[in-house]
Amino acid sequence: MVVNDIGPFIPKEALLKIADYIGLDPKFKSKEELVAYSQEKYGAFGGRKEDWDYLFPFSYRELQEEEKGGDSSLLYALHYDPKVKTFPPSPLSAQNTL
Repeated sequence: MVVNDIGPFIPKEALLKIADYIGLDPKFKSKEELVAYSQEKYGAFGGRKEDWDYLFPFSYRELQEEEKGGDSSLLYALHYDPKVKTFPPSPLSAQNTL
């Protein structure tokens, strides 16, 4: 996991852009397709080519048969939990259920 301290303010336009793809669970037929998707979605964040080359192997996973939905041509997915878009309940609501 990469933690990025972005500060107290995120422009609305940036939040809307992130909201377009966070929580999606795309599947890919090749590493090239996965790289193209990643460059399109995350390229604006910058970084050196060496940084991206280092992070890439940690950014995807090979699909298990049951994840392919009957399409055996699908081989890869992003390596993150698509539920990241769901915010956890507040600590106060958790206390109320104990």
